Amino acid sequence: MRTSLLVAAFGALALALGGLANPGWAQTAAPAPQPPATGGPAAAVDAKNVDHMVVVAPLNSVYQDIPTLVDKMKNDASEAVWAGGPVGGASQAAVGQLAQALGVNPEEVIYKAFPNEAEAAAGIAGGQADIAMLPLSAVAERAEEGNVRILAIASETPLQGLAVPTLRDQGIDVVARAQ
Repeated sequence: MRTSLLVAAFGALALALGGLANPGWAQTAAPAPQPPATGGPAAAVDAKNVDHMVVVAPLNSVYQDIPTLVDKMKNDASEAVWAGGPVGGASQAAVGQLAQALGVNPEEVIYKAFPNEAEAAAGIAGGQADIAMLPLSAVAERAEEGNVRILAIASETPLQGLAVPTLRDQGIDVVARAQ
């Protein structure tokens, strides 16, 4: 709950400071084509019914793991285009939280806002962005189908049934949930 409030507060603070209006920080994307609905993702939430954010990349991405992402973000945060939900939402706040944890100015990050997380997941699978921070529920089915790779989950502890490390396991103190 405390982290959710921090993520929400970061989003509100960024909006108040004008960071979200910075064209380098957020771009609005056209809706991505949606595949036919096939039901909800099997591994969408943990036992507490909390939908954690995950760092996800296309299969052919240069971002094959978190250490590569960290190195590239620290060298040039604007190198990658991050996909996520609407401007000011949980995805953008989580990307900002990750940038801050790495000592990177969130305004240097290029954030491509999609109308919702499902369209952002379709965008990342379709190569419209380089990397994303999205709710697990938005990407679990695509990961199970082999369309994207989940690099890490922003939870306190690993989730049962999800074979990816937490950001904390990789030395990054970020916990973020979808709102």
